Amino acid sequence: MFLSKILAASSFLFSKGESWREWLVSKLDLVDALPELHNEHVKIEEETLQWSVDFKLIKEGTKGYLKSQAAQFSKLCSYALKDAPKEHVKVLSELVAWLFERDDKLDQKEEDLGDKPDQVIMLDERNLQILRGTLEPESPSEKALKDLRDKAYQVNPDLVTLVAKFRDYFQANWLEAERRDQHKKGIDISKLASVSSYYEFRIFTSAVQVYYELASIILKDPLTDEEKENVVIQKLSNTSAYIIGVHNDLFSLGKELEEDYAENLVLIEMRENNLTLKEALNKVIANVNKLISEYKALRDDFLRKPMNSKFREYIERMDKLIDGNVIFSSKSERYKIIPKELLL
Repeated sequence: MFLSKILAASSFLFSKGESWREWLVSKLDLVDALPELHNEHVKIEEETLQWSVDFKLIKEGTKGYLKSQAAQFSKLCSYALKDAPKEHVKVLSELVAWLFERDDKLDQKEEDLGDKPDQVIMLDERNLQILRGTLEPESPSEKALKDLRDKAYQVNPDLVTLVAKFRDYFQANWLEAERRDQHKKGIDISKLASVSSYYEFRIFTSAVQVYYELASIILKDPLTDEEKENVVIQKLSNTSAYIIGVHNDLFSLGKELEEDYAENLVLIEMRENNLTLKEALNKVIANVNKLISEYKALRDDFLRKPMNSKFREYIERMDKLIDGNVIFSSKSERYKIIPKELLL
């Protein structure tokens, strides 16, 4: 792949005794402080894993089961929702498990859907009908999605916004599959998968907006849909989603370096601007840290006004997801140590 020569010439990024994730955490700014786990995180983890087994997303004792167990998906929510009721955290944890299972399904190495946009469209047309309550599920993934939908519906039957957030996420998945397909056919997509277009794309592929909306329903957020459409709230929401997406790009870089094609900001910076791996990494880290500073400044200025105090809890949920995602990613087996070629 195009990275091979660049990798061979790369200089050391961190010491041989230091893992990729440790190095990365030391370079990334957090919104606040290191988050703590929910005091019932062990039960949440056990019950989320069992939920995945019950809906046949994974089979106990298999490689997929061990992979999910090692990844500890539930800890993302246990970091991000430390003070929420256990049952509420569990629902969000189930969403995260479903999203990661879907991500693996779209991975070319798993079920070979990642470069088949037509199949992704058909898959997600069914998913949207299930979310709207107009189609009975058939596959394990569909049945698990319906369970999440039903839990949200029990709290608030108005799921229009949730369905819209899922639709945006699905459309971004389709676009990624389309680009992979074009790349496989030898079509130059460098102008499509560009740094300038990556912001809007990553906001949706991160699925953070889906998480925010389901959390808002399950936690019975008092904000109305109109209030959540506040210009500043939308800016904070989009920025936080992008930050989380780029953090995921960084933590998954080791895996995606091995793929023939991946939507990863570091790789796009290398390809578009002819940067070395070290240069691209440093640029992406510096830029995402700058975004953290801008996010905090906008948040603080907004919350300084007494009339905006009702938004505080909603915004704090964004803060904690950003920081929780960094710590979760630094510990989850899903994100492995960087390949030895990148050790100095």
